[in-house]
Amino acid sequence: MARFKSAKSIVESRLQQRELKPAATQGDCMFSLTKTSIALAMLSSISGAGVRGEQVQLNPVKDNTLYQKSDSLSNAKGIGVFAGRTGDGSTLRCVMAFDLTAIPPGSTIQDVSLTLRQTNTANNTPQGRTVSLYRLAKDWGEATSQATLGGGGGGGGGPATAGDATWLHTFFNTTLWQTPGGDFAPDVSGSIQVAANGDYVWRSAGMTADVQRWVDNRESNFGWLLRGDEDNASSAKRFGSRESVSPPVLLVQFSPGSSRGRSDRRPGAPRVGRGRLRGNAAPDSRPHENRPLPR
Repeated sequence: MARFKSAKSIVESRLQQRELKPAATQGDCMFSLTKTSIALAMLSSISGAGVRGEQVQLNPVKDNTLYQKSDSLSNAKGIGVFAGRTGDGSTLRCVMAFDLTAIPPGSTIQDVSLTLRQTNTANNTPQGRTVSLYRLAKDWGEATSQATLGGGGGGGGGPATAGDATWLHTFFNTTLWQTPGGDFAPDVSGSIQVAANGDYVWRSAGMTADVQRWVDNRESNFGWLLRGDEDNASSAKRFGSRESVSPPVLLVQFSPGSSRGRSDRRPGAPRVGRGRLRGNAAPDSRPHENRPLPR
């Protein structure tokens, strides 16, 4: 009987050990999973912080069109800006600038995109044309001129007023461009093909470098000049101006620098939005202006 009890005790002891072992292993697994979950959560948090930034969406503070055929023409307040050549062979160039004071000094620019809505083409032909951005090297003006010539579409320009940018003048009728047609950097900042009417987005490392330069040196911010196809007649493209229902949109994504607490944002300048970096933002879909360009 004692021998039976002894054997029985041994069996019960071993069974207890087997029951305890899985329980201990399960606990170890749970502890291991808990540690892994915490580590993954921390890694996710760190990774998210790495791509987190701030962004600001801006419309131009001024824009205008330069008309080669006459220095007395401009289009400060028209609903369109133009780039390319008209049917009569006259070259058109657009200039536009943005207020970047909402971006704190010392910030690092991460990404830049410019969205323009094409609202018409010369002779209503949707042939693809290259439209390029160049960094302007001189300040220029937008006064009160408004294009009324050429059938009302704006491609014919209107009488320049004091302070307007023209083909020869940075500010009509007092100061001149060093080179007729605008002073700008020789290298293209960004370039895309533009065909049928719709929204088009310029996005490049060159544009990011331009905005970084302007944030680092506010006094050099003269904006961009747009050049279209200047070799072929009837290649002009019309884009919505800042006065139109589809104005240009500049989206800048940046990481604030050590000067984050300071801001030289002037009254009325756009406020900065915080959030994860997002893709390009285009204007809301709104009706195009469809008056024809001069033939």
